[in-house]
Amino acid sequence: MLWRARKLLGTLTLSAEKYGGLSLKKGEGGIPLKYVLKKYKIIFIFGLLMGIFLIGFIVYLNSHRQGIIETQEFFFPNAKYRVLIASQGSPFKKDLVTSLVQFLKEKPVNITVIDVTKLSTFDDSNWDAVVIIHTTERWQLQPDVRAFLNRAKDRTKIMLVTTSGSGRWKTKDYNVDILTSASRTQELSPLTQKVSDWINSRLK
Repeated sequence: MLWRARKLLGTLTLSAEKYGGLSLKKGEGGIPLKYVLKKYKIIFIFGLLMGIFLIGFIVYLNSHRQGIIETQEFFFPNAKYRVLIASQGSPFKKDLVTSLVQFLKEKPVNITVIDVTKLSTFDDSNWDAVVIIHTTERWQLQPDVRAFLNRAKDRTKIMLVTTSGSGRWKTKDYNVDILTSASRTQELSPLTQKVSDWINSRLK
C-alpha cells in the first residue's frame, strides 16, 4: 500500500482540462507541476516589468508636465516695437522667458508675456514679433499654438521655440522660423542668444 501511495503521489500532475481552469490529475498528457510553476514565474516577472514601466511613465509625465505661466507686461514710454512672448510653464521655459525679457528691456521694447493657452485672444497683426515657446504633445504641436498659426496673417513675424526629449523635433506643417532644443540647463544660454538675434532681425 505504501509503495502504491508513493507511486500515485509521484504521478500527480496539474492538467488544464478546461480553458481558464486547472485541476489535479493522474495520468499521461498532464502538465508537470514544475512547468506550471515556471509558467507562473514568467507571468509574475512580466507583470513586475509592466508595473515598473508604468511607474516610470508616470514619473516621466509628471516631470514633463507644463504649468501655466503668469501674464506679465512691460511698457516703456519711448518704445517703438511690441513683442509678444507666449510660453508654457515648465522651469526651463520660465528661465528662457526671463532671459528674453531681460534682453528686451535693454532695447527698450514693449513686452507682453502670456501662457500659450491665451493665444486665442491675441492677433499677430498687433505685434512686431511673436515668440512661442512650447513643447510637443505626442509629436504634434500644442493645440493652442496650432490654432494661432492657422489664423495668423503674417507668419514671418512668428518664431516657434520647440522643446522635446530629443531636442530635434519640429513641425513641417507651417512655413515659420523654428528653433528646437531639449529642456537642459546647458541649452539655455545659446538658445537665448539665438532667439534674441531673431528678434533683433525683426525689429530693424
